[in-house]
This record gives sequence, C-alpha cells and structure tokens, in this order.
Amino acid sequence: ITVLRCDGTKAYLFGWVTKCVNDQGTEEFQSVCMDITKRHQEQKDKEARRYIKALSDVYDRIFEYDLSGHTVRYLHGPDSSPPLWMKDIPMQLEEATDRCIHDLVAEKDRERVRAFFHAFLNRKQETPGLRPPQIRYQARSSDGSIRTYTGIFLKIDAAVSLFCCRRMPDT
Repeated sequence: ITVLRCDGTKAYLFGWVTKCVNDQGTEEFQSVCMDITKRHQEQKDKEARRYIKALSDVYDRIFEYDLSGHTVRYLHGPDSSPPLWMKDIPMQLEEATDRCIHDLVAEKDRERVRAFFHAFLNRKQETPGLRPPQIRYQARSSDGSIRTYTGIFLKIDAAVSLFCCRRMPDT
C-alpha cells in the first residue's frame, strides 16, 4: 500500500496478517509490515531507464515533464547535449517550455506549438483509449538548419510524461 508521511512524501509498505495460535493455545492475529520504499523507487528508476533507452533508439530528443513538481528535464538528445541553458537540471515547466519554443521552433509554427503544450499542461489532451497527442512542426536542428519534426507525449504515470521528438526525413 501507499501511505503519505507527515512530511508529504509517499512511503510504500508491504505487509500481511496471519492467524496463529499463541503460547497459551489461544488463536490470535499477528501482522507484519515492511517499508519497501527504497526497493520500490529502485525498481521504478530501473524501469524508467529501460524505457528511456528503448525510446532513445526512436526519438532524437526526450524531455521529462513532471506535472507534480512543475518541472521539465532534458533526458536525451544528440550527443546528450541539451540546449546550453538546459543542462540536465529540472527547470520550471512553463518557463523552460516557452524558452525552448522561442529559441528552437520556426516562427510560423510557434503559436501552434505553444497551444499544443498549453493543452497538455492543462490536461486538455487526455482521452483514454486514444493515441497520445502528437504534433508536427519545424524547428532549428543542431546544425542550425530548419527541419521538420514530430513530437509526442507519452505518459509514464499520473504525474510524469515524456515529450519525445524526432526529425522527419527530408523530402
């Protein structure tokens, strides 16, 4: 089970109740409870790393959007080099997203891309059972030229999603 600690963090507990006979011959219930928070977090981190590794084979850049912490973090990209102002540290969600759109997205697509991210951040794109939200846009690539990209939000859990984008082949 998941419980909330006094400091607001979550703890994961595992336990069971057993019916047994005590030394006096009377039936009683005994319970065992273990804190498995560390093991749970290690397993979750391991699964996330495996998932991101698989996604990195398909997508050029991957950003982690943590809606509970209101942060965005650059996870993967060409030579693992993020835009200079975004060096593998969690940044404020709205500010970092706006700056990335302003710095990288072609001017003609900026408003449409802003609307796409705004809808995601306000959770207006969630439709259970349907494909995740996607967008096609033009942006500056690492060599400075304008290229066409597709981006998609992939949900990890209730609070965390990954924005994955890849360059489309030149036509």
